[in-house]
Order: sequence, then C-alpha cells, then structure tokens
Amino acid sequence: VEVCVSADLPVDRADKTRIADRFALLVQAANNSRVQAILGVQRRRKICGDRPHDHDARIQVGMIREADYPFGRGKYQIKEGVGKKKALNKKQLKAIANYSDGNKFTEFYRDLWLFIYFCNGINVADLINLKFSDIQNGEISFIREKTKDRTRDAKRIYAPITPEMQSIIEKWGNNPRKSIYIFPFMKAGDDAWEHEKKKKNLTKHINDRMKVIGEKLNIGKITTYVARHTYATVLRNEGVPVSIISPMLGHTSVTTTEIYLADLESENRARNAHLLSF
Repeated sequence: VEVCVSADLPVDRADKTRIADRFALLVQAANNSRVQAILGVQRRRKICGDRPHDHDARIQVGMIREADYPFGRGKYQIKEGVGKKKALNKKQLKAIANYSDGNKFTEFYRDLWLFIYFCNGINVADLINLKFSDIQNGEISFIREKTKDRTRDAKRIYAPITPEMQSIIEKWGNNPRKSIYIFPFMKAGDDAWEHEKKKKNLTKHINDRMKVIGEKLNIGKITTYVARHTYATVLRNEGVPVSIISPMLGHTSVTTTEIYLADLESENRARNAHLLSF
C-alpha cells in the first residue's frame, strides 16, 4: 500500500517545499480560498495520520517511515485559517428569535440555530447525538465529537437548560418513550457514516435557512459557527471570565479561548475608538 499526500505525490517524496507548492495550487483551485486550501492539506495530513499515535501505527506496520512523515515541527506545518469570525449582538438575536415567514421549516431550523447558541455553541455533530439520558439536574452534558477519541482532551461539557432550550425541546424534540435521542435525526443502530451524513445535511439546512433570515433582517450571513461565536462573545461582553468560558466551549486551554475571542474584538475596538472623539 502506498501512502500518498495526493494522487501524484507519494509521502516519501513529500517534503516541506513540495507540500507548500501543493498548497499554492490548492489555493488557486479553490478560487483563491485559503480556508478551502487549508482544509485540503488537512485531509492529506489525515491520510498520513494527523495525530502522533496515527502515524506511529503506520510506521509500526511498515506503511510509512518516520523520516518520510512530512508534517510537524521543522517540517510542513499547516497554516491557521484566516476566515474572519462573526458574532451577533443581543438586539440581532432577538430579531432572529422573533422572525417568521410563516414557514414551519424556517421556524424549525431557526429554533435549532437558537438551541446551538443557548447550548454553549454546541456543534451540529454533538447536537444530533444528544440523548435524554444526557439531561441531569437541569443540565445537558456531552463530550465533543471532535475530542471524544482523544482521552487526554475528552472533557464533559455542561450546559444549563434555559427556558428557551426547554421550549425548543418540547416543541421539536422526540417523545422520550420512543427514542433515546432528544432531536429527530439519529436512530438506534446508526453508524459513524450515517452520523456524518446527517450532520452535514442538517448543517446545510440550518445554514441555508439562516442565510435567508440574515438577508431579510439585514444582518448578513448567519451560520452555525456564528451561533457558537455569538455564545462566546455575549458571555465575554457580559463580563464572564475567559477561564469560565473556556471549558464551556470545550477548549482544552484558556489560551485557545483567548485566541478564539481575539478575532471577535472588532466591535469593541470600534466602540473604544468612538470614546476618543471630542
């Protein structure tokens, strides 16, 4: 079996320069989208093993030599995404909550977006996994799909059930006597492939409906990521310490949260600049 970084670049010929050249080609192929190009390189790293124990296993079975592994310190390091994060204010959130076009599907996906916001900015992958058994003492707890296989990072996240969340569960949720899942997406026996398909499908439906709502309300593009960013920003603006926000987002360090929030400071910078006027 030949491990390749791309179809025409076997891993034993993938050095720092060649991958950098391939990244430039990916940018061009993605209509100059660095974000899409970064995702492309990440997928290629996945083939080689994107965590130490992944490529260690490949070394042990003779699929790849340590000297040939092209990623990591002193080799090619994948660039950070440069897409600008966006967060909404409470006035915009209220407008979204009150929006109606008379369409039940719009109402459904709008409410799921609001649930994401209230539930610690939960990712769609985790939203569809929520079970009634995850509800204890007025809270929903879950382990992020993104980190569940990393024993060191697998921390349970707790989200108090707000009145808004409870209303959404009662309105759109399953009957707990008929399903273990809170929302009507996953079914008993669904495998990882089915989970991934449903996650992508739901994310698309939410984003499509929220894009229309954003246009109607003159807010601009709204996505599931905006719900997560808004959750963190609202708490920060209300004076909640970053050390408290960090575990609520499922971040493994406060530094990660500080970097995450740094991209959301434009509104504060504009407000502070306004204070300089005389």
